Amino acid sequence: MNDSLFSPYNQATFGPLVAASVLTYVEGGKERVASLLRKISRYRIGLWYIPAFIIAPAIIGGVLLMAVITGDPTPELAAPSNLLMIPFAFAYIFFLGGPLRKEVGWSGYALEGLQQRWSVFASSAALTKGV
Repeated sequence: MNDSLFSPYNQATFGPLVAASVLTYVEGGKERVASLLRKISRYRIGLWYIPAFIIAPAIIGGVLLMAVITGDPTPELAAPSNLLMIPFAFAYIFFLGGPLRKEVGWSGYALEGLQQRWSVFASSAALTKGV
């Protein structure tokens, strides 16, 4: 099996982003591309952000506390040792190893067309099964 297929640096994972960009331009020109960019850059801040930003650190802290209590060696955590690197690591993961390269194609472009034919549930299930 080719390990480069599972690498975060696999260029093929940018396929949905490139395809969505090209198809959006072909279907509607610059105006439609601008609309797609507005859609993916729109964010809503709600109360659900509170648990999203608290739960993961609480779990990590709880696991570290359990390790200290039980006498196990605590793992070395690279991110908290250099807090200035966290925003850079986030940006790197988001743009090169995370959702941007797939979500623009699947949720930003394909989902809209699927929902014109099928229900929200069926459209989401089709995308989830295909990915």
